[in-house]
Amino acid sequence: MAARDGLTCGEADIFSLKNKQSAADMLNRHLRWRKNPHDNLVSWTSSLLFALAYIFHLRASTHIKATLDEIQLLVVDTAGLPKRAFMRDLDLMSAFRSVDLNLQKVEDLRHRQSSEFSGYYYFGEYLSQGALKVEGHCQMVSARNIVDGGLYDIRKEFKEFASWKRGPGSARWANAVIQMREIFYCNQSQRCELSKRAILAVLQISRQFGPDFQAPIAANFIAIAAPRYYNVPTLFICRELPAFTVFDWERFFEEAARMAAGDTMPEVKEYNAIMQVIYEERPQPTVAITEETIIKTFGPIYIMDRT
Repeated sequence: MAARDGLTCGEADIFSLKNKQSAADMLNRHLRWRKNPHDNLVSWTSSLLFALAYIFHLRASTHIKATLDEIQLLVVDTAGLPKRAFMRDLDLMSAFRSVDLNLQKVEDLRHRQSSEFSGYYYFGEYLSQGALKVEGHCQMVSARNIVDGGLYDIRKEFKEFASWKRGPGSARWANAVIQMREIFYCNQSQRCELSKRAILAVLQISRQFGPDFQAPIAANFIAIAAPRYYNVPTLFICRELPAFTVFDWERFFEEAARMAAGDTMPEVKEYNAIMQVIYEERPQPTVAITEETIIKTFGPIYIMDRT
């Protein structure tokens, strides 16, 4: 119980609880995926890669038993939400780690590097409390539509995840993400160019979201593909997705720059780099957007099917 106003832990702000041990315990249980009737925390991630891998874990879970048609990917535009509506898990753990040894262990895990790969067990988790009103600031698309839109053409590993057998699968999606991240730590020359099929898949998936979401979603999927060059994705975003004003691109870029992205989150770092390229090379509003102008500005492009 909260020490004031007769509120339960589930109704009170985690920072308002006078019993810091109870607050730390609630946070620890939540981060360890343990049931707690007083838990009012909701987890989010800044990593689309992690969210997509988790979709396949849910599909194979013996507890959820959900189909791809039932699982939804919810994307939130945080710019229109109250400040501090989301808090990084690392910041929350730092605030309460001194009163709970178990919480310290979770924090240590977030900084742990894989023994087999270059990546870390950190997945950009953010937490909100209670019922966060995201109506009008979000878009939701089913996992089935994402898969049918060509997800396997962007990264073939997702097709392998689709064959996961039902069972506990002890954090297999976390290990899968770390393995998929390995390409981000390679030299640029070791990467492949974005294939025509992957480009079409990114377009098809991003178009399932509303106009204001399509460019950031496309950039995120391009980042997951870890292409050798950014000029092609920059081109097709400018060409094929809804027209944006200079103000829109500045807002997209500023939001991307605010996302915490270091070596532990290479896919988010990649997304930021792509958004930087798009922002710097965006066509100016006074220039007519013709194919000739685009080729002159950006160089050769892939020819895309429009049928």
